[in-house]
Formats: sequence, structure tokens, C-alpha cells
Amino acid sequence: MIEQRRLSLVASREEHRRLCPEITQLLDEIGTTSQQTRSHGTITKVVRPALLALHHHGTRCHTSTLTCTTIRPTSDIDTKAASGIRDFHPHRDVGLLPQPTSGQTLQFTMGSGFCHVPQGTSDLIAGLHQKIQVPGYTLGMPETLTIALISDTFYTDDAADRLKERLQQAREGGATVAVLPELGCNRWCPATKDAIDSDAEPPNGPRAVMQAKAAAEVGITLVGGSLIRGDDGIRRNTALVFNEQGECCHHYSKIHIPDEPGFWEADHYDADDQIPRPLDIAGVPMGIQICSDINRPTGTLLLAAQGAEVILGPRSTEQATYQKWHPVFRANALTGACYVLSVNRPVPEDGVLIGGPSIAVAPDGEVLLETTDPVGIVSIDRERVHQARRDYPGYLAIPSDLYARAWSTIAPRPAHGPISTNADASNH
Repeated sequence: MIEQRRLSLVASREEHRRLCPEITQLLDEIGTTSQQTRSHGTITKVVRPALLALHHHGTRCHTSTLTCTTIRPTSDIDTKAASGIRDFHPHRDVGLLPQPTSGQTLQFTMGSGFCHVPQGTSDLIAGLHQKIQVPGYTLGMPETLTIALISDTFYTDDAADRLKERLQQAREGGATVAVLPELGCNRWCPATKDAIDSDAEPPNGPRAVMQAKAAAEVGITLVGGSLIRGDDGIRRNTALVFNEQGECCHHYSKIHIPDEPGFWEADHYDADDQIPRPLDIAGVPMGIQICSDINRPTGTLLLAAQGAEVILGPRSTEQATYQKWHPVFRANALTGACYVLSVNRPVPEDGVLIGGPSIAVAPDGEVLLETTDPVGIVSIDRERVHQARRDYPGYLAIPSDLYARAWSTIAPRPAHGPISTNADASNH
């Protein structure tokens, strides 16, 4: 039976217990069991039925109206069906459930392991990051997220083992997302102009497979990448996003291509021509800007204007140039009212003096992390994004139609090309 009713979030645990004791009991059971099963692996039989019950007895909500549909099953929970659910990671997908305080909502995320729907309950809420709301709680996009910036490269014979070890360190540090540097599983081939065929691979090549396997074995979302050769033969510097099951769910290719000593990138791959879009990474809208993309702030601002709350910037830069990058990271975070996180390749390669810290900047410009440690851990709080967008300069208008008209009068300029002025254009 499906019943329509209106609900509003309540502030206290006691009120929640009064209005919804059955779901409270289930949440308590999930929370207790999550505490006992924080290590990754197949979820225990205790939690599986409880989560299925939450789907059966839960509510789904359109957040703009708080109109909820309460779904009541016509039969008891099919506990046998639970055995078909894929591995579930309690700390990652549900999170540890603390006692909510006044004015607080409890957040956690349903993982993609919840795709199985028992027979006769096709209206159940299931699927990746599907929003559900019950009094006192919000299930869906996490409000906080811990991210690991892994300043290491993985292209030697022991690459697979070392990558897995680094991802395990990230998980042990509480991270649910790990980010590798620019082309973190390739040698730094732009050190010279000599393009070698084996540096590139098809979309499902061995470097991508290695990253997918590591992400799945550790149970972590991985933002990695490779030099990808498309069906048309064009090579692009591409970030690849693997979910906790090792599935490649997103990609983004670099747009701004340097062409100078140590960074002869134009000899190795072409610029992409796709509009940057926010990506759902672990339930949070994020954008990716690879290295020099960040030095054209238009990309970050475009992503932020589309709703991206975190910008991930894998990079390969020299230690000597870091002071040029530092203010760009802070300015992009401040003007985009978003987090900016960047991770660098760690050491010199082939005579190129690569190095410099990983950095994380909050939406208000605060530097949260600046480290040369191989694994840097930072937590983001989405409320800081929301607050930054309520404050100055985040609340300022985005006259995209005006910008579009202006940009349409400017001819595309290649790297090293001159900037031509058009005084007449300013009068129209």
C-alpha cells in the first residue's frame, strides 16, 4: 500500500522516536552493526535485512516540497533476496550514525549495492545516492566527505601493489575518495618531445584496469587517469573516475595544453573540446580541472556556476613555480565559492624538477591542507560551500548571457598565440 502524506524534518532524536519508532529501531541496528563492521567486505546478515526493511518502510521525498511517499510492503522482508546484494562497505555507504543534536540532520548515502529489489516491491527506493527522507534524518548525498590526495606515481613493475597500498592508507585515514596526480599511472612522457606509442592506451587499457581493480579491492572511489587513445587515434590526457566497485563512471580530458621545456605536452596529446560538467563523485557534485586548466579560472567558475562544490586538480608542476600556483588555488576557491583540491607528482623525473605540495582550499579561501606527504587527508563540509555562496562574493550575479555575448566576439587563441585587441567591440 502506498500512502501520501506530508512530513517535516524534526530536530530532536526524541521527537523522531515518537513519530517513527520502527525506522528509528532500524537505524539504531544499522548504526550498531556499522560500528562492528567498519572494515570493508561483505556486509553481515544482520545489516542486510535491516537495510532492506528501511527501503520497505522508508519514505521518499521531493526536497522542494517535502511531499513524501510512505511505502508499506505487502509481504515480509525477503531475507533470502538479500544474499544477492553485492559487497557493501558500512563506513563508506552508510556511515557511522551519531546521535543527532538539535537542529541537525543525519546524513548517509545508499551505495550501488542496493540495486536488488525484492519481487513485489518495485516501488522501493533503491539505487546509487537515491534520496530518502524520514523525520529527523536525510538519507542521500553526504554533507561531509573525506578525500585523500595521493602524491605518488604508479608506473614501475610494482605499480599495482603500491597503488593498492596507498589506497588502503587512504581508507585507513577515513577517506572515501582518493585522487592521484596528473597521469599518475604513466611516466612523465612530456619531459621530451618524443611521443612513444606505448605511453597511450585504449579506454580499457592495462593502466585503467589496474586502477579499477585497486579501487574495487580496497572499496574506495578513485580519481585516477591515463593517456587515452580514442578510436579516432587521438590521444588525450584523461582523468578517470572509478567507483567502489571498480566501474569507470566518469572521465574528463585536459583542455589547456602547455608547450615548453619539460612540459612538451602538445607533442603527446591533444586538447579536449568538451564543455566541463560537474560529476557525481561519491554523492557530491565535483568538477575536474587537470593542471593548467586551473590556470584558466574560467573552467573552475563555469563548473561552480553549474553546481560543482569541489574542484579536483591533478597536476604535474615544478617546485620552483608553486608560489605562482598558490594564489590561483585560493582565488579559484574564493570566487567559485567551492573547495579546490590539488595533488602533485612528488619528485623530479627525467630532468624535470617536478615537486611541490598537495593543497586543499576551502570556499572561503582558508588553506586546509598543504603537505608533501604521500597521502594527505582532508575533510570537506558542504555547508561551507552553501555559506560561501550566501556570503560575498559568492552571492553575486552570474550574468552568463552577458559573458556568452562577450566571449562570442573573441576568436579562439592557440597556445603561444598573440592576444589581439578589438577596441570597436567595446562600443557594441
